[in-house]
Amino acid sequence: MGLSRVVSENSTQNATLWYMLFGAKFFDLGLRKIDRDLNRKIAIIRSIGRDTINLLVGKYCEKTDEPETETNFVKMAIESGYLNGKGELHITTEELIDEFFTFYIGGMDTTAHLMGMCFYYLAIYPEMQERLRKEATAGENLDLSALNKLEYLDNFVNETNRHYGFMLSIFPREALKDHQLGHIAVKKGTVVMFNWLGNYYYEKYFPKPMEFNPDRWTDGGKAAEASYVFIPFSTGKRVCVGKRLALIETKLLIVKALRRFRIKLKEGYVHKMVQRNLYEPENPIPLLFEQI
Repeated sequence: MGLSRVVSENSTQNATLWYMLFGAKFFDLGLRKIDRDLNRKIAIIRSIGRDTINLLVGKYCEKTDEPETETNFVKMAIESGYLNGKGELHITTEELIDEFFTFYIGGMDTTAHLMGMCFYYLAIYPEMQERLRKEATAGENLDLSALNKLEYLDNFVNETNRHYGFMLSIFPREALKDHQLGHIAVKKGTVVMFNWLGNYYYEKYFPKPMEFNPDRWTDGGKAAEASYVFIPFSTGKRVCVGKRLALIETKLLIVKALRRFRIKLKEGYVHKMVQRNLYEPENPIPLLFEQI
């Protein structure tokens, strides 16, 4: 019973109609065997996490002259002020476990999905690939400053995120009171979801939305104005804490690949997206990397 597999099962459950209609409470009831099995696995993982946190809290609160070299989630929590010098958590152990799951789930598949879709578009649009290769090979240095100056690469990654974001919709929420949103009445208890991908095909900001066009993100274009429409990493105070890391990793991999390989798509591949753990290709994308 691997953690990645349990996380995948849980995410798949969250994409079902039952979750959209009734939220997480439905699965907590354990009315179906699949829900009871998943709840049992999650309980085991949380128990292991609880024991591990208590063990590490005790370890890091011991006074020692030996220099600390290891880094882990609990140590970072202590250094961030979640834990005082007496070994008392300012948040509960359960909340710390939730924080761990947040970081683990958020960084497990989403960045890999973005990278995979970027390579797919590089393969099917060779003229864009060549344009990116020229930009990527213009200078020798590949530090963060140089990476941030690659404008077309930035546009290309944005357009990939817009065209095939990793979720169709996300984060169901239950209305705690009656609301009136324009002409729409939202009654207390209604489960509301954000139509994430639908926003990205909104013609007001993305003319000819079905076209894959990285140049739409150039300064002055309508897409650049869509700060609260295009939010693949969410926005505001709850913006994804891993946003910068995910984008840096993706851009760096693309640049390194383009400097060494010509990327092609194997003949016969039929591209179809489905909603599973993520909004992802139904079958693996068969990419060919030809050394330049």
